[in-house]
Amino acid sequence: MSLQKIGILRETKPYESRVPLVPQDLAEILQQSWAKSLEFLVQPSPTRAYADGDFAAVGALIEQDLSECQLIMGIKEVPVEWLIANKTYICFSHVIKGQKQNMPLLQALLQQHITLIDYEVITDAKGKRLVFFGRSAGHAGMVETLRAFGLRLKAQEKACIFQELKPIYDYRNLAAAKEQVRYLGQEIEQNPALLGMEEIPLVFAFTGLGNVGKGALEIFDLLPVQEIRPEELPMLFQRSEQARGGLYKVLFEQEDTLRNQQGRFDVQEYAAHPQNYHSIFVQYLPYISVLVNCVYWQPGQPRLLSVEDLQAAEASQKSCLQVVGDISCDPPDGSVGCTVKAVDLHHPLYTYYPIQGITSDSIEPSGITVLGVSNLPAGIPQDASEAFSQMLKPWVKDLLEADYRNPDLSKELPPALAKAVITHQGSLMKDYQELRHYLFERE
Repeated sequence: MSLQKIGILRETKPYESRVPLVPQDLAEILQQSWAKSLEFLVQPSPTRAYADGDFAAVGALIEQDLSECQLIMGIKEVPVEWLIANKTYICFSHVIKGQKQNMPLLQALLQQHITLIDYEVITDAKGKRLVFFGRSAGHAGMVETLRAFGLRLKAQEKACIFQELKPIYDYRNLAAAKEQVRYLGQEIEQNPALLGMEEIPLVFAFTGLGNVGKGALEIFDLLPVQEIRPEELPMLFQRSEQARGGLYKVLFEQEDTLRNQQGRFDVQEYAAHPQNYHSIFVQYLPYISVLVNCVYWQPGQPRLLSVEDLQAAEASQKSCLQVVGDISCDPPDGSVGCTVKAVDLHHPLYTYYPIQGITSDSIEPSGITVLGVSNLPAGIPQDASEAFSQMLKPWVKDLLEADYRNPDLSKELPPALAKAVITHQGSLMKDYQELRHYLFERE
């Protein structure tokens, strides 16, 4: 049997240290009977969450040159100059929504006859994602959103217990971050005034309740929280002293935020014709201090909060919105209009002024404080990598044994992987033909 080789890329994005397969799972793969002729080649990296020696200790070769590998794995998109023609890559390519900044990458993949498989679209028959960092994004994003609220109140010269939180990357691991949030929750339970919001109820709104939202709620629910429904918000603010200074969460489903021209929501109609719907979320802004946005947004879908919505809310002087933790972070056209740019983990916050349409890199007492980081799981790289690796590991055999010389990969890969193939043998696959529009637009 001929030797087979899988390459693991060194990541190039700032502060990105995650890996697709952790050393322990790599070792388990090499022990399988079907992997007797398999080698892993791992590019050396001084910043990876696992040292080169950790991979070498389980049998991987530390090797810069991946040209002999049949399959090359990474996390984020590959620099164009690193691409090797006629290979198969699997990563988060960030091309499937026609992202303008990555159209040169898509063009290069086609020109070099590279097969691209994107983790983001490895899904089951119902469209449920099977390999994802979403829950880890929710974990890290929620810690950063709580910290953002604390820093926002600090800018207003108010004390808030969330100012005690550290940046997510300063925690030893996710367990350590949870431990501090849990401790802060105990302190709040004893003294709600530590929230710094004695004049009105402190309401956190959660939109998008998939993997990202579940991760965010796993952190937030460590606090002493009362849950209410969206329609109960006006009554909450009409109540007297008993509601003030409390901590509340509101979970928004699609039917709470979307309407068609007849003022109704129908899940099947929305799936088929999202362009016929608009968001009514702006009507809740007089009651919400913090929006935790976990919505998976695609072109053609209505925005949860448009720029015009934010401007109208600001002009009305009735909006309570102070912080947007945009964990989904899909600028500049994503679900929340104030997320006009993505920033990095070490500078995760900026201020957006809706009326003027401008931003400030500092945290200001007015405007909207925005958390806009597109790689939040990198803040807890080992926890995130371990969870991701467990999901990816079962697919390695199928990925390796496919014959990529076959023009029809549906005969080589299981359906979940086959429909995640974006480019193959110089062509866009059938489900991604609309990306031609973005390539032509670039040209």
